[in-house]
Amino acid sequence: MLPFPMKFDAPYCLTHQDGKTHYASGELRRQRLLAEVPRRGRWPVFSMVPFSQLRERGFDVHDHGEEILSLVPSDYREIALDQVLLGEAEPAVHTVGAPSFEMDDAEFEANVARLIKDEICRGEGSNFLLSRKARVQIAAFDWKVANTIFKRLARSEFGAYMTFCFHDGERFFVGSSPERHVTIRKGVVQMNPISGTLPKSLLKQRADLIEFLSDSKEVNELFQVVDEELKMMSRICSSGGDVHGPYLKEMSTLIHTEYLLQGYTDGDYMDAFRDSMFAATMIGSPLENAARVIKKYEREPRRYYSSALMITGLDADGEQYLDSAITIRCMEVSGDGEATIQSGASIVRDSVPANECREVKTKAAGILRAIDSAEPAKPSLAQYRDGLVDTILEGRNKYLSRFWMEKQHHSYIDARLEHRPILIIDNEDEFTHMLKHVLTHLGLRAKVVGYRDAQSLVKEAELVLVGPGPGDPTDLQDPKMQAVHAITQDLLDRKAKVLSVCLGHQILCCGLGMRVEPTDPPLQ
Repeated sequence: MLPFPMKFDAPYCLTHQDGKTHYASGELRRQRLLAEVPRRGRWPVFSMVPFSQLRERGFDVHDHGEEILSLVPSDYREIALDQVLLGEAEPAVHTVGAPSFEMDDAEFEANVARLIKDEICRGEGSNFLLSRKARVQIAAFDWKVANTIFKRLARSEFGAYMTFCFHDGERFFVGSSPERHVTIRKGVVQMNPISGTLPKSLLKQRADLIEFLSDSKEVNELFQVVDEELKMMSRICSSGGDVHGPYLKEMSTLIHTEYLLQGYTDGDYMDAFRDSMFAATMIGSPLENAARVIKKYEREPRRYYSSALMITGLDADGEQYLDSAITIRCMEVSGDGEATIQSGASIVRDSVPANECREVKTKAAGILRAIDSAEPAKPSLAQYRDGLVDTILEGRNKYLSRFWMEKQHHSYIDARLEHRPILIIDNEDEFTHMLKHVLTHLGLRAKVVGYRDAQSLVKEAELVLVGPGPGDPTDLQDPKMQAVHAITQDLLDRKAKVLSVCLGHQILCCGLGMRVEPTDPPLQ
C-alpha cells in the first residue's frame, strides 16, 4: 500500500472487474482526438470517450463539443471494495421523487413503430438502437453517495464486465456495464456483442427461458450485431479470428445472450479502437447509416452514453494493452445530484413497440435499484437451466458459416484465384471487409474502395464485387444510387466479370431491365 490516503475531492476513478477493485486519482486532461490521449506512463490512463467521437470516422452525429476526459494517475492501487468509503458507514441514499423520462411511453412506442416502417422496411438498415433519457434527483449527493452506489453495483451486478465510478472534478459517471467494447492484449483482440434481453420479472419457469431462446426476433437481433462486429474485426484482424458462443449472461434484472469474438492484430491499438467505434449493439447495422438514423430520431446528444470507458497502459512485460467497457447501465450525475440515465433497445423488423419500451425501462431499473436499495441482488438463472436449454442455445449455430466459427489459420486457396486482383465497391456497409477477408483466404488480392472513389478504378478492374448498402436502389435522385447505377452500367457495357451482393445485386437487376420492388415484410 502507498503511504498517503486516498482522495475523493479531486478527479478519481474506481473500477471493479474480475473480483478486484482499483482506485486511481490524478490529473484530468481533455482531448478532442483519440491520437491525443496519453498512452504510456507509470500507471494506466482512464478515458471517458464521448459518443460524438464518431466524428473521427466521418459519421453524422449530434456533437455539442463533448471532449475525451482522461485521468492520468499520480496514485493507483488495488483496494478492498469496502475501502471506497474510507471506513465510514454507508450514507442514506435515495431519490427525490420518481424518474421523469424525456418522452412518455406512448411517444417512444410511436417512434419505434415509425422507425420500423420508415427505416427498416425501406432498406435503411436491419436494426437500430433507439434510446431515451430518464432524469432523477439524488438527495444529498456527494462523493460518498457516488461511491456507495458504485459499491452496491459491484455487489449486485454479478454479470457485469466492469463496474466504475469516474469523477472528472465536476460530474460523476457511475455504472455497471455488462458488455466489453474491445480488449487488446499481446495482439489478441476480443469483442463481446450482447443482444437479446429477457427481463427476469418475466422468468417464472423454464418454459419462459426456452420461449426467449426460441424467439426468432431475439435470435436474429443477436446475429445482426455479431455480423456488424465481425465487420469491425475483419478490418482490425487481418490474420483472422474465430467466434465462440452463444452464451447466457445474467444481470440483476435481466438475462442476455452474447458471443465472444477473438482475433489477432499487429496494428496500433488506438487505431483499432477508432475502427471499432462503437459497438453495433449501441448503434445498429449498417453502422454509418445507423448513426444517421439515430441522429434523426434522438433529439439530444448521447454525451457519454453508449460509447466507452477506455483503459490504456503497459502490462507486467512492458507491452501496451487496451481495455474498454461500453458505457451503458450507468448514469451521469451533476454536482448537485441531478442524475441522467439513458437506456435503449435494439429495434429490428419483428420488434413490438410495447415490448421495446418495457425493455428500456427494465435496463434503467438496475441502476435505479442501486440508488434506492442496499440489498444485493441474487442470481437465479441456474434453477431454470438444464440440458434442453443448453441444446436450444447451441442449436443457434447450426446454420452459421463454419468459416467464422473456426480459427482461419489453414489454407482455403483456390489455384484458379490465387494472386488475381479483385476490386470491392463499398456502398456504406462494411460487410465488404468480411467479403475481403473471405476472398483473401481464397487467394485473391482484394481491395476495398468506397463508391465515391470507384468509378475510375472500375474501368480497369479485372474482377469487381459490387457490395451491399442501405437505401432504395430505385431512387435515382439519391447521389449514391446514381453513382452505383453508373458503376454497374459501365461493368455491363464492357461485359466485365462482376459479382453483385445485396444492394449491388438489386442495382444489377435494374440494369438488366428487371423490376425491383421492396418485399413486405422485408427480408434480412
